[in-house]
Amino acid sequence: DPSGAQPFRAGHVLFSYDGVLENFEEVFLRPLREGLSDVQYRSLRGSSAEELLFATWLDALEDDGADAMATALEKMVERVNGLAQEAGVAASFAVVVSDGRWLVTLRTAPLGPPPPLYTIVAEDGAPLPVTGRVVASEPLFPGAWSSLDPHSLVIFTVESDEA
Repeated sequence: DPSGAQPFRAGHVLFSYDGVLENFEEVFLRPLREGLSDVQYRSLRGSSAEELLFATWLDALEDDGADAMATALEKMVERVNGLAQEAGVAASFAVVVSDGRWLVTLRTAPLGPPPPLYTIVAEDGAPLPVTGRVVASEPLFPGAWSSLDPHSLVIFTVESDEA
């Protein structure tokens, strides 16, 4: 069943999460589910952290575009971090969201280092179109990968030759 597999999709938006929500079922599962709108609650097909974070992010998403996606990520992290702090457990995030025009990444953790995120703009010989951008949790092929800074939110855009 692909419904529980990443990236998660809603319309033209994709969402992928890597990280740790320590003691997920005991600390995060019920409060995050109970905080969802009826629409997002009914959309859940499983009980994974990834799917629940996606639904939480969708509830926080108020508009289209990069700024709205970034703001929704910040709200999602704020909600989860509040629960983590109350329970004294770890939460970490490496999140990538895209609407096909914008790619928004967030890499953070309130305690300790966040999960890695790397990026590269492809060159000749890469297994994707030249100048294609890749964001991944680890380098996937040889090239000049760079690590996204810890505790960062980065917005990438698709450059177009259209007027």
